[in-house]
Amino acid sequence: MRNIFKQMRVQQYIKNILVFLPLVFSLNLFNTSSFIRAALIFLAFCAGSSAVYIINDIADAPRDRLHPRKKNRPIASGAMSVRFGVVLAAFCFVFAGFTAFFTHVHAGVLLVAYIAVNMLYSFVLKRLALVDVFCVMTGFLLRIAAGAASIGVPVSSWLMLTIMSLSLFMGFGKRRGELNGVPGAAAATRRVLSKYSAAFLDKAMYFTMTLSAAFYALWAIDGETAAKLGTENLIWTTPLVIAGLLRYAQILESADSDGDPTTVLLTDLPLLCIVPVYALVVVGIVYFG
Repeated sequence: MRNIFKQMRVQQYIKNILVFLPLVFSLNLFNTSSFIRAALIFLAFCAGSSAVYIINDIADAPRDRLHPRKKNRPIASGAMSVRFGVVLAAFCFVFAGFTAFFTHVHAGVLLVAYIAVNMLYSFVLKRLALVDVFCVMTGFLLRIAAGAASIGVPVSSWLMLTIMSLSLFMGFGKRRGELNGVPGAAAATRRVLSKYSAAFLDKAMYFTMTLSAAFYALWAIDGETAAKLGTENLIWTTPLVIAGLLRYAQILESADSDGDPTTVLLTDLPLLCIVPVYALVVVGIVYFG
């Protein structure tokens, strides 16, 4: 069971919390029906992402065995057979599709699009510089769009731009961390890294980090946002967002980090404080302010 959960990358499920953003910012957090539908889409994306991770690890097993951390993944290490991995991925695909389409047809279509993009990424697009990071960005946007579709609400364009730039920042940051993590052998573990330089990734990171902070601030002060949420006080959450962005960038300066946002978020004490505080402040402002 430990190997199954490890192979399914359960810790990566934290990314799927994005499906709840439309729920929160449409003032439906405490609407039981809407919450259940968003929760079902969350489960669908968890299963769908696990299936994609399994297929990706099967394809990447030879390269993963050359990586100091990835070599310990169940399929790469031999702790899980490829045959069992295929069966597990098939089960996850079926569960994800059934759950998503049962919840809402449009959300199901978006889940299928998410899986299709990630399968293309696993076998073709991850070898193309820039395209690989933009594929990751697309996955984040599809999560939010599916969360919105599940409860029938629109998503602010400013918020989508924020998530777009934030996901690009984390994508470039992960590539930067991977480039640092395996000195002299990065391309052997991920082919596309040979097409990136540290200088380019640094520029791309700080450009998208700046955009993330700017777009978030513009969303927070947007008149439509204030009218919809009944408050203009979200601007006071901007310092927390900037603090989180800067902390992630600071971590990437360390040779000990591979830049994986999930690992960083779950292990770094400052971020473990910043993120929950941000969430509580947002809920407090929007629902009780």
